[in-house]
Amino acid sequence: MVLEDNDIQVSNESLVADALLSAEKNSSVKLPDEVYLVTTYNDPWHGHIIRIDNKTYFDFAYEDQSNRYWEINPAALIDALRRR
Repeated sequence: MVLEDNDIQVSNESLVADALLSAEKNSSVKLPDEVYLVTTYNDPWHGHIIRIDNKTYFDFAYEDQSNRYWEINPAALIDALRRR
C-alpha cells in the first residue's frame, strides 16, 4: 500500500507511521505486506518505508537510515490515466 503526504506543516513520516501502526493493531482485516509513504510537498519527492511485514518505520530508524527512504523524481513518473 502506498500513502501520500502532501502536508509540510503538521505531518511527517513518523506521525503517519505511528497513526497507521496504531490503527493496524485494532484491525481485524488482512493487512498489506508492505506500506510506504511518499512525501510530495517538494521536489524531489521522498519514499519512506512505513512497514514491511513485521518490521516498522521505527525499526528502520535505528538501522542504516539510507535504507529507510529514497528520492523519487516526479518527472520520471507516467500518468496511468492518460495512457488508457
